[in-house]
Amino acid sequence: MKKLLILSMICGLTLSTYSQNIFNKKTKKDECVQGDCNNGFGTFIYSNGDKYIGEWSNSLKNGEGEYIWNDKRKYKGTFISDEFDNGVYYLSNGNYFSGRWYGGMPLTGDCNCYNSITSFNQNSLPPPPPSYLDHNLYLECRNQLTVKFIYNSDRSISVNNEPEIYMVVEEMPQFPCIDIKYNRYDENGEIIGHRTKEYCGDEGLMRYIQKNVRYPQIAKEYGITGKVFVGFVIDKDGSVTNVEIVSGADKNLDAEALRVIKSFPKFKPGFQRGQPVRVQFTIPINFTLN
Repeated sequence: MKKLLILSMICGLTLSTYSQNIFNKKTKKDECVQGDCNNGFGTFIYSNGDKYIGEWSNSLKNGEGEYIWNDKRKYKGTFISDEFDNGVYYLSNGNYFSGRWYGGMPLTGDCNCYNSITSFNQNSLPPPPPSYLDHNLYLECRNQLTVKFIYNSDRSISVNNEPEIYMVVEEMPQFPCIDIKYNRYDENGEIIGHRTKEYCGDEGLMRYIQKNVRYPQIAKEYGITGKVFVGFVIDKDGSVTNVEIVSGADKNLDAEALRVIKSFPKFKPGFQRGQPVRVQFTIPINFTLN
């Protein structure tokens, strides 16, 4: 009778544990399944099937770790307060990006597309693919590797696919043609009239910035200089959106850089496979005093 009672208790415990596991799967709740997911090393499984294995601090992903998506993509490297910092993002087909990240997007590093490694820098256009790699296949790979990630409120990480923001497209956005007015001077330095000249594309963008930046007076007085990197998105209609400081120098210089970028006229939008798409840009504005 005692043996039967013990057996019944063991079976009941086993059934209870099994039922609890089934319940967790049905409810799909976020759960720390091993270790310390507050201040230590632990494994956390998200309700969507994603998994993080690594270091934690104050219940945030901090330090070395590996985030694995349910479709077998993964990021392996360092995290700072739940966000990618320096590491490798692998696609399920073996292609990967390795380097530094900012705001959920690659900043600088290398892209490996079908065993061809090319450099990546958010501030410059990509190098051409090697002769043996199809150009469209190369662009598709780089676009898959240089997507923007979203850090969700439940601390899971997803790709921003709607609308998709590209880093490189078949037809990059173009700054519109603008007329810049210049003073005409006589031999004594007196203004005797004006002349205009048209600038287009990258040169037009550069001339527009030079013409419209106003050095903050307080920065002049204190001799403050520096280079400000500003990120923005050219939308499908060519408008400038999502303007933000990527790397600042001084609050007054940063504010002036933001003001100038936000004043940009509409671009000719970028196109991918014949369709207008959103394209991410980052440009530097250098503040110097003579």
